[in-house]
Amino acid sequence: HHDNHIRQLAVESLGKTGSSEAVAPLIVHLFDSHDTGVVANALVQIGEPAVHPLAAAAESMGKAEQSKIIDVLSRIRSKESPRALRKLLSELDNSLQQEARRLLGDLEQSVFPIWWFDSPHIDRTIENGDATEMATLTSALKYGLAFNLPYLGETERQWIYY
Repeated sequence: HHDNHIRQLAVESLGKTGSSEAVAPLIVHLFDSHDTGVVANALVQIGEPAVHPLAAAAESMGKAEQSKIIDVLSRIRSKESPRALRKLLSELDNSLQQEARRLLGDLEQSVFPIWWFDSPHIDRTIENGDATEMATLTSALKYGLAFNLPYLGETERQWIYY
């Protein structure tokens, strides 16, 4: 009991360091431990340095491990997370692909909130002509469109090209 508490504190400390060196040992303990939640939180806290090692580990893992990695990746708020998840899609079986696509959608909205895409916001930004705001809006729109294009139906695709 006491050992579990010490291990959890150690894992939490590793997460707080934000060190890329902590990622590999944490990934190992993500699967073989009763502290899965604590380990996952530590990896999320490390953030972007954990994204590519997690994605690489998922490629050689079984379904249960891939599911856990997808969950952790979807909680890391960085521009790299959606890219890594998208790249992983082809490695996953159908049920995991659906889970990954749903989590990608949630992640996408957190990287660029949905209100970025509402008409009044876009109109105000264009009217004000603030260069920084325009650059951010352009980036958000391109990112949102590029992300969603593969999942749009034929009708929506035709609408975009007009």
